[in-house]
Amino acid sequence: MSNMTENMSSEYEFSREKIEKLNNVKMVDKDEETGLELFCYTKCEASDSYLTKQCRGVVFNGNDIVMKAFPYTLEYTTDNTTIIEKTIDNMFNDCLIYDSHEGALVRLFYFSNKWFISTHRKLNAFRSKWASKESFGTLFKQALVSEVENNEKLRTALPSGDENILERFYSILDPTKQYMFLILNSPENRIVCIPPSRPTLYHVGTFINDKITMTEDIYIPYSKKHNFKSLEEMYNYVDTMDYHYSQGVILFLPNNTQFKVLNKNYYELFNARGNEPSIKYRYLQVRMDSKYNNMLYYLYPNMINVFEEYENHIYNIAKNIYKAYVERYIKKEYVSVSQEQFNVIKECHNWHCENRKENRITLEKIISVLNTQLPVRINHMIRQHISQKKTEMTTESTEITTNTESVEMSTEMTN
Repeated sequence: MSNMTENMSSEYEFSREKIEKLNNVKMVDKDEETGLELFCYTKCEASDSYLTKQCRGVVFNGNDIVMKAFPYTLEYTTDNTTIIEKTIDNMFNDCLIYDSHEGALVRLFYFSNKWFISTHRKLNAFRSKWASKESFGTLFKQALVSEVENNEKLRTALPSGDENILERFYSILDPTKQYMFLILNSPENRIVCIPPSRPTLYHVGTFINDKITMTEDIYIPYSKKHNFKSLEEMYNYVDTMDYHYSQGVILFLPNNTQFKVLNKNYYELFNARGNEPSIKYRYLQVRMDSKYNNMLYYLYPNMINVFEEYENHIYNIAKNIYKAYVERYIKKEYVSVSQEQFNVIKECHNWHCENRKENRITLEKIISVLNTQLPVRINHMIRQHISQKKTEMTTESTEITTNTESVEMSTEMTN
């Protein structure tokens, strides 16, 4: 048993030396002024090691840990009751359970006479953004201003003066403590949930001597807390909640484990949306999946015109490719196309050569092959097509040139 205990202790021991040996954990940011270095996993899944899961934005000064906040958060639905109950074991009555919301987690900590507002990949949240023109630092500041305007207790607690809102807020915080906040998603970076009517943030915990507490009062509200009498009551709450406003619930266990139980409808829509900042690019990723495609239309009705415009671009690209194919292989003329279009033509022609009598190249065949191309290639072709159309509108009499490498099919392919 002693060897097993030693092995478990070694597995859970957290140090810079250990995490630098992990292939999927990298230093993602550094503050030159203070020497702080930020480490984060490049990707994390439920099957990854304990150490990997802990590396969700860990800040080091040399070998010393400065900030180690929430680890990777496991996500379940009420279809996963067996693993949920195994994870909770007999600790349900000691769990802290809150509503879980869409948003960005930011950390406030003090080091070397300086307050840092950081994300798990940037030491300076003003240099981090996702699907929005505004940085997370700016979104935090906007939410703080909104909270002051709507929260009398916070407004009263802040000192008056000409200092900016952040400096005034820092003045009521304890430099020995580290604060966690969730900035709720805005109209620009929403995923599934409807964004709040005003910029909003929640206080989601404070680390005091490396231990999380949910009772620290800094006049920023916590998310709604629950006192469920049983797991069944919690499951029913999650299953019947309005997923337009909340994901589900998040549980904090006394053994420093945390996980979410998500509404099943929310979870499906979230998977359709994906963790892709650009909605347009996400559409290209799922356009051939009817289920996810329909979900995107449902989630973003204001983007339907854009999606349909993309389909028009793709259809016109297919017509251009078909025209180029006819000119090259039927009319035997010289044709120059982009590399992405050449790949489609080559695949079509190889198919034709397998059975020249039966495998006739039509526009429908071009479209079929075009639809199988990687989203990144289709996206590139769309951008080229849009750029070309703009050029044609302004310089109709000028020979169109592009910055992309062209392929001379007369030399690259043969009959």
